[in-house]
Amino acid sequence: MTTPRISVNPNVQHGKPCVAGTRIPVHMVQEPVRYQLALSAPGQRSPI
Repeated sequence: MTTPRISVNPNVQHGKPCVAGTRIPVHMVQEPVRYQLALSAPGQRSPI
């Protein structure tokens, strides 16, 4: 069984989705990953 990695709590970051157990909003992690994947050429793996 896995644990949830994203949590939503109205008392943390005004209810925005956060990385579970932290106050890091999901978009703060998602945007750099999306940007890095967009920079990689099609068919190549990202260095992340």
